[in-house]
Amino acid sequence: MKKFAAILTSIILILSLLAACGDSGSGDGDGGGDAKGQTLVIHHWGDPLTMNPDTTGDDYNYIPAQNIYNRMVKLDYNMDIIPDLARSWDVSEDGKTITFHLAEGVKWHDGEPFTSADVEYTFETLAKDESLVAHSFYTDITDVSCPDDTTAVFTLANPNTALIGYMGWYGCFVMPKHIFDNGEPWADNTASSEPIGTGPFKFESFKPGASIELVKNPDYWEGAPKLDRLIFKIIPDPATAAQALRTGEIDFMEITPYNEVEALEAEGFQSALCAFPSPMYLLFNFRDDYSTPLAVRQAIALCVNREDINNKVFGGSRLPEYNFYPSLIDWASNSDAAAPQYNIEEAVNVLEAAGYTKDADGYYVRGLQIECYTDDNAPDVSKLIADACDQAGIEVKVNAQEYLAWDQTVNELSGAPGTFSIALMGGFQGPDPSALINRVGSGGASNLGKYSSAEIDSLLSESKILSDQDERKDRFYQIQQIMSEDLPIIPIVSFTEYNTYAANLKGVPKDSVGKSAGMEFTYAYFE
Repeated sequence: MKKFAAILTSIILILSLLAACGDSGSGDGDGGGDAKGQTLVIHHWGDPLTMNPDTTGDDYNYIPAQNIYNRMVKLDYNMDIIPDLARSWDVSEDGKTITFHLAEGVKWHDGEPFTSADVEYTFETLAKDESLVAHSFYTDITDVSCPDDTTAVFTLANPNTALIGYMGWYGCFVMPKHIFDNGEPWADNTASSEPIGTGPFKFESFKPGASIELVKNPDYWEGAPKLDRLIFKIIPDPATAAQALRTGEIDFMEITPYNEVEALEAEGFQSALCAFPSPMYLLFNFRDDYSTPLAVRQAIALCVNREDINNKVFGGSRLPEYNFYPSLIDWASNSDAAAPQYNIEEAVNVLEAAGYTKDADGYYVRGLQIECYTDDNAPDVSKLIADACDQAGIEVKVNAQEYLAWDQTVNELSGAPGTFSIALMGGFQGPDPSALINRVGSGGASNLGKYSSAEIDSLLSESKILSDQDERKDRFYQIQQIMSEDLPIIPIVSFTEYNTYAANLKGVPKDSVGKSAGMEFTYAYFE
């Protein structure tokens, strides 16, 4: 009996170890108490460009970064601004001084204390380093002072209504001064490959093409996470990822194919629909030798059948977007300066009125190409637009590449030469409309086509210093009117996504509104 008991104990121990190592969602079933051995496997689309989230606008790093780092403020699942490292703040009467009161007892993952000096170092670097993705948001910062370890005082050259909102977005995670302040640019710093943050999970490993793995930070200043491990499993193909969800290989899929959602719900999976001010759009190149004439841009705008794209590609879940600032932020979105309705005949009229004539193959214009990424059904969207352009006598080819290759084709910050005609893009344009500076402001990090309008730049500058919403709305309406005339971009559809996940997964970001960032898993657990 003793021998049998010893063997049985050994078997149980081995099975327990295998379960802890091999199964996702292997909690202790206590409904979120002291969850031991819980691992959440999240579908991830591709390799990050870098593990430093402040160097470039990298969708493949943004979600892991929300779990490794903290910001001054963060955006929750509903896109509302909530406190993060900055627990509260005061704005001076003239709007030129913002005093942030920081969380106490915060430590970096290497055990060093977080202080206001880290905030000073991060934002002074963002304000002066033009290579960083969020640089244009922080140029008004002239000084950051630290009267004590938990207070950071920002002095601005001009009032900036949008500044706090920017702090909850891309490229503004607080960096550890004691690691990065060594004279090396962030992009080249070896510390960028092994991130040290203050967030709920610690970086453990990145295996290109396979996974990013994080482990629980038991000393997290807002309370230890309920999960022990996060694994971001890289599966580029969404259909393959949906099948992986069914088989239990993953537990959470952020962007679920629209044609899969109903079936997955019927199989018992949970789902949630989230809308973002992140429309898909075409962007034109304004560099010499690669610019597309206005008449051709106008004709292409008439070849975008948004209803068709929504229904055929996105199953009716992404509403057509005609406005040049997302309709989701309705107070600032100008419907009177919208893109034109789909009309092939009118597109032909525009070209002929501009003096274009058909060649022997029936084309008025040739040699254009849409650069698109392979995610988010972008090739299907691009192909529908290219086919419609063909009907109007505009030859447009589609070049679909994985995100990293696309980025290195069109993004100058990634070393791209800028030798393209059209790019398909998306991206967050909130929480404040001043984020347009990033898309159409001269030198904006996401202004990949180098469009420049002195009038738009002036209006954007005015919008930042105004506090009255009606006055700000007037400036944003004027900006969109200019955009509708110049057509630096062409809006296509709004952005919504379904998150689909295991039936026993609780405390996901949708359920943690007001507490966690939009894709932060501090409060997630398996029942």
